[in-house]
Amino acid sequence: MSENLKNEMKLYKSEEGFDKIMDWYDRVQNEITVDHYSIYADTRFGKTHIITAGDDNSKPVILIPGVAGCAPLWRNQINELSKKFKVFALDIVGQPGKSDPNPLSVFNDDYTNWLEDVIYSLKLNRPHIIGVSTGGTTAMDMAISKSELIDKVVMCGPTGLARARLPFHQWFSRAMAKQKDADVLEGDLTASSFSKPRSGKTFG
Repeated sequence: MSENLKNEMKLYKSEEGFDKIMDWYDRVQNEITVDHYSIYADTRFGKTHIITAGDDNSKPVILIPGVAGCAPLWRNQINELSKKFKVFALDIVGQPGKSDPNPLSVFNDDYTNWLEDVIYSLKLNRPHIIGVSTGGTTAMDMAISKSELIDKVVMCGPTGLARARLPFHQWFSRAMAKQKDADVLEGDLTASSFSKPRSGKTFG
């Protein structure tokens, strides 16, 4: 096994599991019907893989998935948004996808620092941010702490805003009952709602 493959496999228990996720990733990406290509952004947490589409002269918009999500899950949005925007769909580092396998912490500023690095690396001028789950929380935190770097935000079910609790034994039983194959990712994108303490600050 090459050193590069060993690094990519850090998130996986087996090479077979890694191959299944990558095959699934490619199948979902093939549902993007507009012209698109891959680029990478350098960050302090490693390289971030990005699927991009749309006119280079259009307003940039960044799409951030939730935990256990990845860029191709935005395939329908990429197909539509790229008609009017330059779209950048991110694979979060340390999550399934093609970014470096260095997990971010939800208990500190890792996510906003990572996104800041992505924006600077791509030299984007105040992009819009759309995020789902943890991606939505990251969009919100950017608007609060680094608002000068971004324009508008869309938060889809951001984690950490409500204190709903699911008893651990119920969560664990449901998780273990799922089939352990790659296709589960598409319908179950988020882990339990862990988040850092909220500051109470607002934006807008």
